[in-house]
Amino acid sequence: MTNTQLVEFSILIKALNQAVSEGLSSLTRAGQIVVELNKNFTFKEIAEESAVLTIADLKSLKAVGERKLSPELLAFKSPSTAYLAKTPLWLQEEALVHGINTLVEEEGKLRAKILPISKLKHEHCKVIFDGDKIRSIPAQKAYLKNLPAKTEKVSYAIVVSELQVYRPMTFTKKALQNILAQM
Repeated sequence: MTNTQLVEFSILIKALNQAVSEGLSSLTRAGQIVVELNKNFTFKEIAEESAVLTIADLKSLKAVGERKLSPELLAFKSPSTAYLAKTPLWLQEEALVHGINTLVEEEGKLRAKILPISKLKHEHCKVIFDGDKIRSIPAQKAYLKNLPAKTEKVSYAIVVSELQVYRPMTFTKKALQNILAQM
């Protein structure tokens, strides 16, 4: 690294640390700084020089700086953020403001409901997101319809010193020995 690069590096690192510490409103600026730094330096070099940021943080900030990730998503700790981060920026911002139209089971029936991203659970996200797209309500219904039915895998239970068999089945000698060892 030349002296000029070292001075520029040091100045940009200080600006980056200040931008991150100023909060969410400065994340866009921090992202732009990371994009600029990453032109000449690796994430490892930047992370080593910056005492506050990891390589994962730098990658997220770079995505913000490149306008691929909404800075607000960095503040959320919900299962939906990882899924939403794969979608285009305009879709992320729309979901942050308006929520996402989601199928929710209420009283044994599926109903469409708009939920904020902070309320989405992992199970919702599997149904809602399809790579970099959000499924429509009819597409969500079709996805759910095509899921394999949950089958009951429990065919017996050991209750204290009793074996309760729930359906006709055949046990091998080894399986019986394991069952007896559990009793």
